[in-house]
Amino acid sequence: MNLEHASRQAAQLWCLALILAACATGCGGPTPVTGGTPGTLRFGRQPSADIQLTVHQRDSTVGDFLPIGIATTTDDGSFTLVKNSAEGPLRLSPGTYRITLESAGNPAPIPPEYLSWTTTPLKVTWSEGDKHLELETKD
Repeated sequence: MNLEHASRQAAQLWCLALILAACATGCGGPTPVTGGTPGTLRFGRQPSADIQLTVHQRDSTVGDFLPIGIATTTDDGSFTLVKNSAEGPLRLSPGTYRITLESAGNPAPIPPEYLSWTTTPLKVTWSEGDKHLELETKD
């Protein structure tokens, strides 16, 4: 009986060690997405933090602009684009895009025209050689 009890206890400890090892390797949190198109957002000439940008591209099948990616600005107004749901980096290809804005942290006053792809003045034509997306709102 003691040998059977010792074997069961050893098996339980072995299982616990395997579970802890699996958690230790898989519990590091999400890996940040890198490699998307970088950019900077300024309100007037001032950098703006905690603003979520949504990038919209025309979908020829429906004729409307559909969201293809997002970013959130840092303290200096910089951002890196990622695909929707942070599935991977978003690298802009040549084409026309519209950018909408909303507050992502502390409530920031966003002019209403920037909230919808139909009214946003942030319209970008991206060319083959472009590397950095510079966005500036009106004062």
